[in-house]
Amino acid sequence: MGQTQKLFRGEAGEIREALSVHEGITFQQNPFDFFVVLARYKFAVRQLNKTDSVLDAGCGLGYGSVFLSEFAGQVVGGDVDEELVERNQKAYQDINNLEFQKLDLLADKVRLNPFDAVISMDVIEHFDESK
Repeated sequence: MGQTQKLFRGEAGEIREALSVHEGITFQQNPFDFFVVLARYKFAVRQLNKTDSVLDAGCGLGYGSVFLSEFAGQVVGGDVDEELVERNQKAYQDINNLEFQKLDLLADKVRLNPFDAVISMDVIEHFDESK
């Protein structure tokens, strides 16, 4: 399991539930960091139209994708961690304009043309410099 996949998992590899951790930190120990991330998404939605199709690349636990779904026509949350994608699909299945897909930003040929906007928050710093 790569570094990116470990961010949202416990010691045994299990996916940690929403609001128990974010970006590898405990929400209860440092809620400020969690809200800083949401503030970044708040900035991003100011650039969107209600009809836009949006890719949230490296969506992690999907908090930002859920937030974006309130301000866009369609949101796709993409992440390299397939189990995390499945967890997000189940957790947020009632949001009609939101879906999650497995997406490896380094290996997949990402088709950006169907999207009006691509958002990728707190992702690039997790890439291995050699790739």
